[in-house]
Amino acid sequence: LNDLIFAVFGLGDSSYAKYNYTAKKLRNRLLQLGAKEFVERGFGDDQGPLGLEGDLDAWLTGKLWPRLLERYPLPAGYVVDESP
Repeated sequence: LNDLIFAVFGLGDSSYAKYNYTAKKLRNRLLQLGAKEFVERGFGDDQGPLGLEGDLDAWLTGKLWPRLLERYPLPAGYVVDESP
């Protein structure tokens, strides 16, 4: 999988013993097989103050979208509209 570039965001509940186990295992296995991590993995916690959606939004805006725009810039004149 040397040509694979990936990102992982796991959804879970930190009150469970195997919190985000699948996301952790998937990331580790992909790395073992030679894939490259595009951005630091993220975890959504249903018990967190903002819930799963808040964790996902923070990961998207703070990690994934900036990295995607860095790697794949928008054409000249285009802007990201973040208005509601």
